[in-house]
Amino acid sequence: TGTSFSHDGLRVTHNSEEFIDQANLQSPSIIRNLCCLLQHELQLYKIIVERATNFNDTERDKTLTRLTSYCEFTSWEELWDSCQPYRRVSRQRGLKGLE
Repeated sequence: TGTSFSHDGLRVTHNSEEFIDQANLQSPSIIRNLCCLLQHELQLYKIIVERATNFNDTERDKTLTRLTSYCEFTSWEELWDSCQPYRRVSRQRGLKGLE
């Protein structure tokens, strides 16, 4: 259709919905890979949550546990250990991470 917008209930998508339907975004391996690719951003998020003054300890733990669980990891340590190959790729591309 050539455009991508939503107006008066009409949705135009460049036919990109075909790609979304083909990609299983709920696949554990895809989610784990995305979490590994975003590991530096997740580390920053973890730091922000840990320093947040509007969370009590229970809320803080629940928030961080929910994220590691969503990423299909049992802990932050497992996430960092499992994502080491992604850190090597980041260094090769000249990106500095929070290691």
